[in-house]
Amino acid sequence: MKQLGITVVAGMLLFCVGVRESAAEDVNLRQRVDALFSRYDRRESPGCALAVIQNGAVIYERGYGMASLESGIAITAHTVFDVGSAAKQFTATSILLLAEDGKPSLDDDVRRFVRELPDYGAKVTLRHLLHHTSGLPDYIDLLRLAGARTEDVVTDEEALHLLALQKRLEFAPGSEHVYSNSGYFLLPLVVRQASGQSLRDFARERIFSPLAMRETQYVHDHTQIVPGRATGYAMRNEGGFRLASSNWEQNGDGGLLTTVEDLARWDQNFYSPKVGNRALVDLLQTPGVLTSGEALTYAMGLRVDRYRGLPRVWHGGSWAGFRAALWSFPEEHFSVATLCNLASANAGRLTSQLVDLYLEKKLGPPPAGEPTPLARDLIPADGATRFAGLFWEKESDDVVSVSWKDGRLELGREGDPASELLMVAADRFQTKQGDLSISFRDAGKARPEMVVTQASKKPKVYEPVDAWKPNPSELSAFSGSYWSAELESTYRFVASGSDLLFLSRYGRSEIVKPVFRDTFDSDLAGLIHFRRDASAVPGFEILSGRTRLSFSRQSSSPR
Repeated sequence: MKQLGITVVAGMLLFCVGVRESAAEDVNLRQRVDALFSRYDRRESPGCALAVIQNGAVIYERGYGMASLESGIAITAHTVFDVGSAAKQFTATSILLLAEDGKPSLDDDVRRFVRELPDYGAKVTLRHLLHHTSGLPDYIDLLRLAGARTEDVVTDEEALHLLALQKRLEFAPGSEHVYSNSGYFLLPLVVRQASGQSLRDFARERIFSPLAMRETQYVHDHTQIVPGRATGYAMRNEGGFRLASSNWEQNGDGGLLTTVEDLARWDQNFYSPKVGNRALVDLLQTPGVLTSGEALTYAMGLRVDRYRGLPRVWHGGSWAGFRAALWSFPEEHFSVATLCNLASANAGRLTSQLVDLYLEKKLGPPPAGEPTPLARDLIPADGATRFAGLFWEKESDDVVSVSWKDGRLELGREGDPASELLMVAADRFQTKQGDLSISFRDAGKARPEMVVTQASKKPKVYEPVDAWKPNPSELSAFSGSYWSAELESTYRFVASGSDLLFLSRYGRSEIVKPVFRDTFDSDLAGLIHFRRDASAVPGFEILSGRTRLSFSRQSSSPR
């Protein structure tokens, strides 16, 4: 008995030591998590809310920074955020619930429910919309090209009218996957036609109420008051913060307000479904397949892939001053929800760092780090003249520059930091981060073409173009008004000295920057390519996604 007593006491001591060690590890882990958000954890900054979910329970939640700088209200786990595109999974669930009721079929033509859309000569199904394989241009791009800003009031009717003006698809439905918000903007119209309810009411009744997601709702009225809602912010160039809000009234592709606590309740539905059944939850996470047989990594409002070896189901969100990330690891029954109210906050990066901390022992090796820099003197001395300059990729309408600086080559794009190019072999380079492979090849021009390859994606060929600085006389040729029937919009250009002023709808104006011959860069429209004939400039073209929009010079603007 004495020996047994000693054994029991020893066991209890070991148990207590284990509990203390486990508690110490938890404290240390939480301190490391808090350190990731330390830049936001102050009363002078917007910030983020966090929920870490394990086996159906929230094991850590916190708010960092301020929900309202004006009112001095701090962020908590109950703060309501706009989650941007993370809303798409709830829209997809609504469609699947209706399909389960036998109302629409996923293979129904969207024009059965949205008759304002033109006949594209090919059937665009609800399944195509869900998987982003419809070929529809993105309505957000179209509205922005028409001059709409996020702070402008933009109604569903305006968005649908503009989308209906587009008479052609970017590709045959089902043949390609190109992310387009148009599909998820149209799906709420399908919900209304099929159920007689708005997406807001349907989702509240069929999803949010059954899961006790009391703070979650779709909002389609920019004047609505929402208790506990965070304000969106962005950084000012001169320092400090500015408001970054949106008055667009579309939902389905976005427009969802929620909290990290409510997202934890939603996450549990993937393991123990209360909304829908197991088949519905599985279908929601089943990747689409192209007509070629190629499997996608996009399911229905969710992305499905692997992160450092572990299966991951996730989606992010970005709109106005809000950023969101919801990552789930089904095999580990582990999830993280990160919601921020600052445009410069990288919710995805913060979430990946959190996952690295919590699942450290389960994850595979991290991606390869930076390659070992090769000796810079391996780059030929004539690198500045052989490789440096502007390059243009026609299909995506993308312009990049290669510059020679302090004996090294750098790859850059307007508005982005430059990346050093490290030499691999003759005429072959890679970025210092190792994410891009660059090669140069002779094309019978003064400078070689540049071929850019990223991971397993199709290589892109950039042709060399010459930088252009037009004189005032050359700029005057572009002055005038130009009309687009596809946008029902007039763009106006005014030459003033050495500048070309661009004016669009909604009172927006800016000075556009010359890039190469007859091409200007605009913050609003991207690259503007003017056309020339023998003696005049009859119009110009801009690219929206892969839809090229044409503008024609007008003697007077049509009404």
